[in-house]
Amino acid sequence: MKQSRALQSLKWLQSQLDDLGLMAMFDTAVENVAQHLDAATTRVDFANRRDRMADYSLSVADWLVLLDGLPRLDGLRKAKDSTIGSVLLWSGVTQGERMCSPAAEMMRRQGKSTQDLSSQLTRMTYMDSRGSTLRLMRRVELYSGLLANACDEGLDLRVAAIDCIADEPNIESRGTNVGGEPQATLPYAAPTALTMSSDRIPCNVGDVRAEILSDSVWRLFAGVALCGESQRLRRTSDRDALAAILFVATSGCSWLKLPPDFVVSAQTTFRRFSEWSDAGVWGPFYQAVLDAATDGDDLGSALASIQMVMRRSARRGHSKSAGPTNHSPADD
Repeated sequence: MKQSRALQSLKWLQSQLDDLGLMAMFDTAVENVAQHLDAATTRVDFANRRDRMADYSLSVADWLVLLDGLPRLDGLRKAKDSTIGSVLLWSGVTQGERMCSPAAEMMRRQGKSTQDLSSQLTRMTYMDSRGSTLRLMRRVELYSGLLANACDEGLDLRVAAIDCIADEPNIESRGTNVGGEPQATLPYAAPTALTMSSDRIPCNVGDVRAEILSDSVWRLFAGVALCGESQRLRRTSDRDALAAILFVATSGCSWLKLPPDFVVSAQTTFRRFSEWSDAGVWGPFYQAVLDAATDGDDLGSALASIQMVMRRSARRGHSKSAGPTNHSPADD
């Protein structure tokens, strides 16, 4: 991200957190992350990755290989334009903002508008992240991993896209999409304080409790929200509901696009979110996790997730909403 844009984003973030009285907590969380990075024995040299990827452009041939066998993406294949792939891969390797990628910058230098490109990327990430699109994003993730390794090891960046297809994990089929295309089921990668972004793709949660809601974090929440006393009166457990809320807040999906792998419905998730928001649970929950993190626990990802929930609670006027919608956190 350019320095000017980073300062602008920080200024906006500060105005939002000041209104909620959370800026001090945010500063503490950032300091905790910095201390963790200072103590880390291995680090990713993102500056080196950005240097290596400064002129990166995905070849049309490799882009077509990534699109192979995905019939619902015929439009992208027929266009024979690898710009979208170049942007996604550059962002995946460098963790940089997509519209700051070399491909997007090239379009601007050529006097071309990047609005359509931005719209396509948003649509692929938030509005159609299933079926063929989900499989494509998974392939892009695999390809990004190969490119990242090449950057880190000083290897040639001309990585064959066919390697991603060969290494593509077995994808379980659970039902079909409209048109008879199998629906992909892929493992969900839990967000961390360093990797969580709006680029995350909603997908199969797998063992969501272990990934997004650990036992220690759940115990902290239960202590704040006094969960358990009336648990027998609920058909859905508070822990399942909290895991779903954290997933919606951090993944970019809307309430109504909560993956069916969760044992809690979108309506119940939204209802529990509204209930806890009305009770003012999120602030004390964040503080409890923050206090625990200062004792040496690695709870950075939980702090980042709770911040997203708090932001959603503060900005969406939850108590005035009649029910869950297709609104995505990215729209906030």
